[in-house]
Amino acid sequence: FGCASAIASSSILTEMLKGKTVEEASKITNKDIAAHLGGLPRAKVHCSVMGEEALAAALKNWRGESSGIESHDEVITCKCFGVSEELIRKTIKDNNISDVDDVTNFTKAGGGCGDCIEDIQTFINEAHNVKDEEVKQPVKKMTNIERMQKVMNVIEEELNPVLQTDGGSIELIDINGLLVTVAFRGNCGGCSSRSYTLSQFVEKKLQEHIDSNIVVQEVANV
Repeated sequence: FGCASAIASSSILTEMLKGKTVEEASKITNKDIAAHLGGLPRAKVHCSVMGEEALAAALKNWRGESSGIESHDEVITCKCFGVSEELIRKTIKDNNISDVDDVTNFTKAGGGCGDCIEDIQTFINEAHNVKDEEVKQPVKKMTNIERMQKVMNVIEEELNPVLQTDGGSIELIDINGLLVTVAFRGNCGGCSSRSYTLSQFVEKKLQEHIDSNIVVQEVANV
């Protein structure tokens, strides 16, 4: 179950585990998983972290220990995605993270309502021994919900009025960080030049109005 990156991370992990001792297996990290896949997009790095978490739970199960998955003692920092303070701090330390966006990419924490962003920044500062007087006020980043609203506005106000003149339209399917998935409708769905329209019109408009790092991909038959 899950997206292609999650399935790939789980699959490569099973290959990596073959022939290893328990001690050797316990040393595998999310960075090893991502490296064996040839790298992952920034927005999908959390899938390799999920692999590392699954391995840790399996090792605890093998030792007869509680995996901690059902633990009620964890302090949940990101309530939108149920990410604990412990996992965020560990991820920051293990991957030498110094940016809130990378914490989101690795764990999804901070990718929802954004209420936990200040806490995440505090964990980063503490991990890097940044003193209070050196801390700059973090700029509140756009949440997935805010980004989705802006994308929908651009689609309705900028993109569809143009596409509808040719009997077509575009529909938002999903947003994962800066990855926007859309589907063409009407005449646009069968147009041979829709790849050009996607990259040179849709993607550029969204980059212009929302974020220059936005990537748009098409999903067919949805």
